[in-house]
Amino acid sequence: MAGPESRYQHITAKQIKFAILVGAGKEYGEAHLEAYPNKMSFKTHQEAGSRLMKNSKVLAKVLEIRQPAAIDAQITLGNHLNTLEDLRDKAKDFNHFGPAIRAEIARGRVSGLYNVKEENVNTDVAKQLAELMEGLPD
Repeated sequence: MAGPESRYQHITAKQIKFAILVGAGKEYGEAHLEAYPNKMSFKTHQEAGSRLMKNSKVLAKVLEIRQPAAIDAQITLGNHLNTLEDLRDKAKDFNHFGPAIRAEIARGRVSGLYNVKEENVNTDVAKQLAELMEGLPD
């Protein structure tokens, strides 16, 4: 049986760097710019970052990096989405449409429908990021 590193056999160092940055909370465009520095416009970096996130190996690496934080916090995507749905419904019941809309937008963000910059508050992930980036070429 192949070791865990074989899963990423066909992923480049730059793709790994991008995945590490996204996994640590960077926006796709910022992560792409840092992993692939060149003279492209920031909008082009954002588009390229979004395309890169559709690569199954890059996505798998991002999810691998994010997984420990979710496990540590005992948060599951399903539970989180259900809570947001309940909050949305309660807000609608009282004709508070602004909060209901914000709750639905939050459900979309959590589901990955939006590219949102998030702050990483898990120091373990930041430590892992630093360790992983040490071995990557510039």
